[in-house]
Amino acid sequence: MSNVEMKMNIPAVEPLFFCVDLAEGFHLPAQYTQDEHEHLGPNGIENILLNSREFQHAWLIQGTSSGNTFEINFLKSNKNWGGVSLYDLSSFDMDDSTLINKLVSFEGTDATGSYVRSDEGFDGTQASLGVLSWQPEAAITQNAGHYQSAHFLIENPERTKVIQTLDFDLEIINNDVAIPEKHANYVSELNRLLVNFDESIKSGQKQLAFYQSLYVGIMQNNIASLNDTADKAIKDMNDKTDTAIKANQEQLDTDTKNSQAKIDKLVSDSTAHKDEVDKSLNDLEDRQRKNDDDITQNKADIAANAEDIKSAGVVTQDNAKTVMQDILDTGGLSIGKSDPATDSKMDQMNKMLEGDM
Repeated sequence: MSNVEMKMNIPAVEPLFFCVDLAEGFHLPAQYTQDEHEHLGPNGIENILLNSREFQHAWLIQGTSSGNTFEINFLKSNKNWGGVSLYDLSSFDMDDSTLINKLVSFEGTDATGSYVRSDEGFDGTQASLGVLSWQPEAAITQNAGHYQSAHFLIENPERTKVIQTLDFDLEIINNDVAIPEKHANYVSELNRLLVNFDESIKSGQKQLAFYQSLYVGIMQNNIASLNDTADKAIKDMNDKTDTAIKANQEQLDTDTKNSQAKIDKLVSDSTAHKDEVDKSLNDLEDRQRKNDDDITQNKADIAANAEDIKSAGVVTQDNAKTVMQDILDTGGLSIGKSDPATDSKMDQMNKMLEGDM
């Protein structure tokens, strides 16, 4: 028996249909829904044996997804539900309002139980016609097997309202060549945030390095400018100090010369004054000696005059008492005659007594 090689081709474009105004079918078991019979198949086809719902099927190959495109069609009924045929698309119109100015993302739990949410790959060019084009990113196809849940979320920009579509059966076909990137959970927005954060860090590091280099250059220029300013200030201060010292030295030299001249003059004047004093002292000594000689001579003259007076019988202060006593005793008074010589001597004695000589 020859080997039989089986190949499976996945359509390049896979259609999906959703009617967002049927609310119960995506969250209640088939037997409990009131509008189960109104769902457009294959969502509305019941498996009577298992009492469950069969979902629309979609396929992707593990590890590769960029080559597959899903055309997601959003419908709304144009008739009373009671008379709508599940297999008659003429009973539906394209939903031209649900997708306008909305945020669309895929949400699901893959075969391993990892939570996956992605808003990458959605093209809303035909949103006003109720059609979205979606090329899933590779993160959705990391684990082979059927997704435990898979649906789309339609949110307003403020994310205060959300519409969730019915689940569809997303099967990831095993690919032995693929090397999946294991992850416990994946959220494209968080991943973008982390990537952007990493890029921001790298950009920040580059900017920081640039600003660091810039500020280093600025600081070096500022330091060089400060050094130049400081050197100039120090030079100016040194020049001013040298000028002041030179001026002070010159003034000091001038003052020293003037002081020396004054000292020399004082010394000269003192010497001259000393000479005058010495001369005055010598003159005083000469006069003192002359006065002493004159006093000695005067004393001798006085003694001689006294003898002359005594011998002449002249009454003087010294002998007045004796003369008067003799007069009293004898009863007579003898008064000698004056002569020029005696009068001259008497005048000399009076002058000496008065300090004129």
